[in-house]
Amino acid sequence: MIYPESIKINGSVFDKKILYHLKKVVDEDKSMNLWEKEIYDFILEWFSPTESVLVQTSGSTGDPKIIELNKVHMIESAKATIEFFGLEADSSIWLCLPIKYIAAKMVVVRAIVGKMNLVYSKPSEDLIQPKSSPVSITAMVQNQVNRLLKSYQGIDKLKNAGVLLIGGSSISKSLEDRINSIEGINAWHSYGMTETITHIALHRIGSNDKQGRFYPMAGIVIKNNNDNQLIIDAPSRGVEMLITNDLVNIFNDGSFDIIGRKDNIIITGGIKVIPEKVEGLISDLITSDYFIAGVEDDILGKKVSLFIEDDISDDLVSLLTNKLKNRLSKYELPKNIYKGNNFVRNKTGKVNRSKTIEICLKSS
Repeated sequence: MIYPESIKINGSVFDKKILYHLKKVVDEDKSMNLWEKEIYDFILEWFSPTESVLVQTSGSTGDPKIIELNKVHMIESAKATIEFFGLEADSSIWLCLPIKYIAAKMVVVRAIVGKMNLVYSKPSEDLIQPKSSPVSITAMVQNQVNRLLKSYQGIDKLKNAGVLLIGGSSISKSLEDRINSIEGINAWHSYGMTETITHIALHRIGSNDKQGRFYPMAGIVIKNNNDNQLIIDAPSRGVEMLITNDLVNIFNDGSFDIIGRKDNIIITGGIKVIPEKVEGLISDLITSDYFIAGVEDDILGKKVSLFIEDDISDDLVSLLTNKLKNRLSKYELPKNIYKGNNFVRNKTGKVNRSKTIEICLKSS
């Protein structure tokens, strides 16, 4: 094999033979939780003779699906992260995401490739930090970070997380501002997807770049097509000219920012509206989670609509509407505002817009 055939877990080194024996013990341990058993299942899958692993996509842009990823490509992704952050052998790496998704699987792979100490805790919003040597790197989703920021104990966990990779979705301006206001959190927003084997570009939160630009990692080549869709070329990861649905601006220094998604574009009365652009224009007006989307309309084709995860009063809706009129063009202005505490999210914290819209329309 071209990678280590052992892994350090909670300070103890396990090779394949020990792991297979441990798996039998784990399977018979009625007190062990399913999420913990699944971690060992993946580790055994990784050390199996097969050249690839099966991974489930998040389902944020459609139905979740299973895809096959080559282990060599996953190793190259792990090496890139280890080298970028200068992660050292025997330092600890904290796993606190569901192991079924690529972000969590890559935490394990980094531990193996970098000969790091894997520590783990139940993947939830109420995280319990493992007792171990100082953690060098942790991957979380936005929901987990938001929850930890609500308490002093949670903030301490973020400070002790080492390099904090926040992925899975875009980061709200309010979250980035909150992180920036606290010293000692080494947070990075990552851009990537299952098909690119997690992040291919990074933005350091709290850096001099306040525009949220992503900088591609070594060996990653990007460009965009005539529709401004991002195209990714990363041969070492088995990615060749992958055309994404993300619409981007690419700058002279090689960085890029995300304008929106092609599959979210609203054509209203023949005019193209990018929801993410509108969301950015009104980010200081709404404190709850929200998004802009198109709803079918007999006259306009689709009408721009605002969905807010907050059951605000009608008076506040009227006040917000007046503020929106002063901020947005007539084409960008939401024709309807849907409110309620019913946003649908997947296990990585991403809002499933289509299912949320369906529920909101039924209940309105």
